[in-house]
Amino acid sequence: MILSANRSNNPRSLPAFSLIEVLVSLVIMATLFTSVQWFGFFDRLRVSAPELAQMTQDRLLHAMLGQARSPRASVITVSPPPPCDDVALSVLAGGIVVADQFDCLGMRFETLSSGAVRYAPNT
Repeated sequence: MILSANRSNNPRSLPAFSLIEVLVSLVIMATLFTSVQWFGFFDRLRVSAPELAQMTQDRLLHAMLGQARSPRASVITVSPPPPCDDVALSVLAGGIVVADQFDCLGMRFETLSSGAVRYAPNT
């Protein structure tokens, strides 16, 4: 007969996992779940050119609306979303966008004075 490691050799007691075994299994499961989600995280950082153009245009239109209603300054700068956040686009009082071009993600983006953003491949 095998004696259990419990203090009491009660035949009605059920075997169970120790606290260390449970914690080790939780750590292994957490490591597996987080390592799988890193691959999805890098996919979410990748932005397509149409999405980037739309997000930039949304930021410009929001700034234009604010400048047309009540200008905070004569010129405010708006930056496109990452990874192109090093570019500064200007919106004048009255809601007029200074037409400009900038390069990002191998694409050339062009902002029009109406606030529209277009993109084309670099040549």
